[in-house]
This record gives sequence, C-alpha cells and structure tokens, in this order.
Amino acid sequence: MSGLYSPDNEYEGNYIFLKPVCGRKNTRNDAQWTIFEKNASSAQNAVGTICAAHHNSRDFLGHTCAVTVRLSEMPGGRAFFSDILKIAENYFFAVFSASALAVAHPECEEYASVLEENGFSRAEKTPADKGIWRVKKAAPDDNFTVFPLTEHTVHLSDGTGSFCTLVRGEKSALLIDTSWGTADFPALLKKLVLTPLAVANTHGHPDHCFGNCLFDEVLTPEKDRDVYEELHLFAKDRDAHFSSEEARRHYTALPFPPFKPLAANTVFDLGGVTVRTVPLYSHTHGSLGFLIEQDRLLAAGDSLGTFVWLFMKESLPLEQCIQTYESLLPLPFDRIVGSHAKVIWKKSIIHTVINNIRRTLASDYQFTDEDSREIMGYKTNSSFFCDDENSSWIITKDRRSGE
Repeated sequence: MSGLYSPDNEYEGNYIFLKPVCGRKNTRNDAQWTIFEKNASSAQNAVGTICAAHHNSRDFLGHTCAVTVRLSEMPGGRAFFSDILKIAENYFFAVFSASALAVAHPECEEYASVLEENGFSRAEKTPADKGIWRVKKAAPDDNFTVFPLTEHTVHLSDGTGSFCTLVRGEKSALLIDTSWGTADFPALLKKLVLTPLAVANTHGHPDHCFGNCLFDEVLTPEKDRDVYEELHLFAKDRDAHFSSEEARRHYTALPFPPFKPLAANTVFDLGGVTVRTVPLYSHTHGSLGFLIEQDRLLAAGDSLGTFVWLFMKESLPLEQCIQTYESLLPLPFDRIVGSHAKVIWKKSIIHTVINNIRRTLASDYQFTDEDSREIMGYKTNSSFFCDDENSSWIITKDRRSGE
C-alpha cells in the first residue's frame, strides 16, 4: 500500500490546508504535514503540524497508527479545529488505520464538544493521556469500532457481537462478512476504502450475512446454499439488534442480492496483498477461510478460535472437522482472527482444537451433566481443554441422547 501511504499530496479543508514536510516522501511508517491557515496573508506562517506514525498500540492489537496534532495557535476557533478533525478522519484514520487521534494543545478540554460532534470519544487511558481520543462513530446513528490488525487488515465491530474483516490493497479492497445488517456499514466503508470493494461471506449464518442486503453483490460459499435458504427463520433474532422501529423497517425492507457462489481456492488480487479462500468445512459444511498472504493471517469466521460450535445439522462430523483443521497446518500463516472476537490467536490453536476434539471422541471419555445444555433446540455437550499456549471450548452434539 505504499501508494496510499505516500505523504506527497497536499490536503485541503474549508479553513486549512496541509503540506508535506520535506524529507518525508515515500515514508511508510512516519509521515508529517504542516498546517497552514487557508486564507492567511502569508503561506509561510505555519500554525501547527500533523504527524502520523505507525506503532504497536497497547490498546489495539497489531499494527496501528496514532495521529498527533500539534497547534501553535487556534486562529479559527471551533471551525478551524473541526476542519483538522475531518481531514484526520477522512485521510489519516481511513488510510493509516488510525486507532487514535492525539491532540496536543494547551487547554484542549474546551474543544471536547468539537471532538464529540465529529464522532470521536475519549479512550480509556491514564490521566496523563487526556489528549487521546478515538473514532467511535461512522455515522450519526451507527456505532462502529475499528480495530487495526495488520498493515492491510482491520476488524470492524457494529456492536452486535459479530465482527467483519476488511482487507485493503492498492487497487481494491475485500470486506469479509457483513454482520446482522442493522447498521450503515456502507457509510463506514466510504471512510475506510478509497478503491473498488468486493464483499464475501465466510459462511451462511445470519450473524455474518444478514448484512448482505446492504450491498449489490456478495460472494457466498457455494456449499452453504442450503444454510442461506433458512435465513428467514432468524428474522426475529435480527430484529432484536435494531435501535428503533424506524431502523428495523428500513433495513428489513432491503432486498438481498442474488446468490453468487464462492469456491475454495479463489484468489483476490487487491494490489500489493493477495487473499485466497481455503476450505474450512467444519462449523458449517461450506465454511471458507480467507488467507491474507502478505500478512500471514487467516480470517476463519466461526470455524476456529477458543470457542467453536460443531453441533448444528450443517456442521460436519467431528472426524471430518479434524481432517479440515489438519489441512490448514501446511498453509503459510502464523495467526488467526475469528468473527466474534478482536483477539488474534496463534496458529498453534489449531492443534489445541484438534486435541480437544480427539479427546471427546475417545471411547472412555465421559461428559458430565454440567457439560450438557440445550442451544437453539439442540442437545449439546461442551468440552474444555487447554495446553501450554491456548485454551479451547468446543460445543458438540449430545451423543448420549442419540441426536
């Protein structure tokens, strides 16, 4: 993404414009601009600087970026400050995957309302870091949180408990999953994506594909066609996530795009980053993983992680799940991200999940009454297992009941 990260361009707002600092050209990890008042009599009198620096944040997992604004004066008051925030959000936050905007200015508390009006909220930091704010809102009625994971990849949360993964290259971008479809994801993506966008699903469960209605075209795992056909059964579950009756009427009236099948081993060349689909048949019989090759990251949907459901009628038999997981081991990735957590797991969690399944399949393994529960009409057993690196919960059919 070196083209997007280049600080060569000037940026212009309503009241200010930014010029790149000499010597920073083609720098990926640290870029700086000087702030000038747009209508000043002299273009030589800078009023501040903006610096965007990549780092590993203690509050956000993986590769992220903090944007720092330093001002020597505030000639335009609230309007001037708001202009800076809009540029920061539209360029720095979007292109650099900025997790935070750090505003270094005396008496900055008086501008708190401007930060809030522009969709920022204070991060939970120490009192010494009072100037740190982070973007929480993508649109007035939609609450999103953006978690940068790698140079090319960010995790998106709409507050429903389901995460979507966005991969951005120099030529195009790929959105993996669409959540419940209860919030305006396209509005968020307009801020995060500067290129053409493709959309795809990991599997056909409603909490990952109901949002397909927000897009004209979505690629859907071809072996999960029957799972998609049952989406109507979960309409009431979707209704519970709407903030208002007006929002429910609007979003539920949107049509779903036609089923467009997506197969394993499909390659998305995004420009500087390649994403390849891999079979993850387990949680559902058609689940796909998305291997982000340059980041050595696997977006695994619901098929891998510390908590995996393997009990539904569309789940594969446990022996076949083991075969699926073993097929992943030779592939070139080191980390895994799922669809219900912002954490990144080590690849070694595959071994942990396999060992947990094998343990439950042993003829002498006994589930207790405490392990059994009913979930979505299924009688299930839960099994917990941990090793030196990971922990694993798997939920399986209750074999004692014969169901």
